[in-house]
Order: sequence, then structure tokens, then C-alpha cells
Amino acid sequence: MIVLRVWIRRSLAIVVAPVVVVLLTLGAWSRDGWQFESLWALRAAVLLVPLVSPVLAAAVAFDVARRWGPLVTVLGPSTARWRRATLALVAVHVGWTFAAVCLVWAAAGVRLVLDDAIWQADPWLPVEVVSALGAAAAVGLLVATLVKGLAAPPLAAVLVFGVEALAGPYGLMSLFSPMALVDSAVGLERDPAAAAWAVALNLAVLVCCCVVALRGAVTSRAWVAQVTLGCMVLGGVLLGHGPSSALEFRPSTQPRACARAGAVEVCGPGNTQPFLSELAGGLAGATGQLAHSGLPLPHEFVLGVPGEQAAVTPAASVVHAYPAGLTRKRRTTTLARVLALPQICPQLLDAGPDTTPLLDRQAQVSAWIRQALERGGSDPAPPGVVAAYRDLETCRVT
Repeated sequence: MIVLRVWIRRSLAIVVAPVVVVLLTLGAWSRDGWQFESLWALRAAVLLVPLVSPVLAAAVAFDVARRWGPLVTVLGPSTARWRRATLALVAVHVGWTFAAVCLVWAAAGVRLVLDDAIWQADPWLPVEVVSALGAAAAVGLLVATLVKGLAAPPLAAVLVFGVEALAGPYGLMSLFSPMALVDSAVGLERDPAAAAWAVALNLAVLVCCCVVALRGAVTSRAWVAQVTLGCMVLGGVLLGHGPSSALEFRPSTQPRACARAGAVEVCGPGNTQPFLSELAGGLAGATGQLAHSGLPLPHEFVLGVPGEQAAVTPAASVVHAYPAGLTRKRRTTTLARVLALPQICPQLLDAGPDTTPLLDRQAQVSAWIRQALERGGSDPAPPGVVAAYRDLETCRVT
């Protein structure tokens, strides 16, 4: 405990933590829309952890480079006290950095409460963050034990950042960083298998680096090489059995819920009930204004979720809308876009020759509906708009 208190006061972690707060805050607040969804908000807050991890590795390497010699002299390189003191340094750095992440989460939570956001549990996120930070800190420890002097901090930072940059194409986006979100996650949830694999990968790096670092100080380089080779084999096994990056998130397993406003009904995951109610109210008001337009507008909608067949009934229109789209500035555009797409035509899912004509028809109908809603009138739609809408209903392009 004494060594732990010393590290808390004297390590570089106390300086790095405020930098982490500023960096993560800038990363989250540089985007808009996350304040309406807790899953998006909390994962947007860790968007720049890939930049935090190299800084963390460099900070650990710096502390080890400065204090490794005195620590070995006082405690001895083969004693249990020395090992505990070394691991305590890693724990302090990870703890301070995670505390900084929690502070950013708290600020995001206040914004979520103020904006009456959709709340969704994400129990894997803290575990992903801690394991990723621990892996980066362990790399800093390993580099500092193998490379003496102040060359270790920049080398540790470059190593972590380089691995992050090179690992993405091979399905290792979660190495040294949790899976972040840059867009809406309505109707989605973190896939437990993908999250568990990411945590296992980072914990494997953490354990291997700590073992090599602690044993490497008192054993031969041949032993270090053997353990390093074993860690590489373990990493290859994890890589071979890892999930595809397309499976990082899956359709929500929440029970279905529906919201009704007038003749309009919108269905979706149960945790999106406030959003469903607001969307149903907006669509009911819009269809009421367009009652004399001559367009056979739908009255049953289902929230579209990537990777899921979203239709609840054959007559339901799939809605791709998000809470951020119902703000005052975007509301009319969102409602017009939803009403201008009575169904998801197969041609819209492919980049074939029939895609462009349907998109042109959708843009034509959406533009007229938006103008009609802005005028507040219910004039009949021009024949060209009615014909384009009929084509969208039947997915006809000729």
C-alpha cells in the first residue's frame, strides 16, 4: 500500500489524466447527435482512446525509465515486493486514465439527462476500456525494461500507435482501444461475443507483456525470446478465431414496442419508446397536412435496424430515422425523407443500374413533401410527384 500511494503521488499518471480528459472531451463534442442516445454517447466519448493509449504507454515507460534503477536497488529484482511495486505502477497509470474516462462519461451523462435520451445498458464498455488501457500500459512497461534510458517512452508510443494503425485491416480494431461509435446506434447493441474476444485479446497482451517484463529483468534473453514467441502464437490463435468487424454490433434483443399517434403507428425496440412516440407524433402531423396531396402515404412504420429484417407486418414501411433527426432544424427534412420512401426496394440495396432512377424519384418526392410541410398547406401533389411516388411503391424504374 505504501508503494501504491507513492506511485499515485509521484507517477506521471497524475499529469496525463487531465490531458486525457481534454482529449476525449474534444473527440466526443466534435460531433453532434450523440446526446440523444446513451450507447452512442458513451462510445463516442472513447473515440480518441487510440490516441490516449500511446500516451499512456509512453508515460509508463517514462516512469519505469526514471525509477526502475532505484526500485531494483532497494527491493531487489527477484523479490515479490519488487514485482508488486512494478505492477502497482501499471495499475496506477491505468486507474488514473480510467478515472479520466469516467469523468468524461459523467459529463456526457449530464447531457443525456438534459436531452431526455434513449438509455441502453452497455456493461461491456468499462471492461473493454480497462483491458485496452492495461494492454497499452503493459507494452510501455515491457519496452522500458528492454530498452534502457529515455529512448523507451517515444519507442513505446510509436509501437502502440503503429500496431493500432496496422491492426485495423486484420480485424484488430479493439487492440489498445475499445470499439467506439461515430453514428447512431438506435436498434443496435454490442455483440457479447465480439466484446469478450476484444477483452481477451487485450488481456492476453497485458499478461504476456507483464510476464516478459518481470521475468526478463532477471533471466536470459533466450527465455524472453521464447515467451515472446509464445505470445505471438497466442495472438495468432486469437486473431484466427476473432469475429468479423461487421459483427461488432448486432440488432437489439429488446422486446418490440409500438407507439401510436392518431392513425400512425411506429414499432421498434422497447428501449426506444420515447423516440417512437415522438416519431409517431411527427409522422401523424405530417400525414395530416398532406391529407389532400393525393399521395397514398403509409400509416404503419417499423424502425429499420441494420442486419435485421425489420418488417413487422407486410404493410409496414421501414423507417431509417434517428433521434438527432427530430431536432427543430432537421425535423421537416427527416419526416419528408421517411414519407418519401414507402418501402425499401431491393434495387436501393445494390449499386446497380436501377439504383439511380429510384434515388432520383425519392429525391423528387422528398423535396415536394418538405416544401409542402414548410408551407403548412395541403395542396394536391403535381402529377409528376404522384407518378414518382407510385414507382417507389412498386419499385418500378421503367
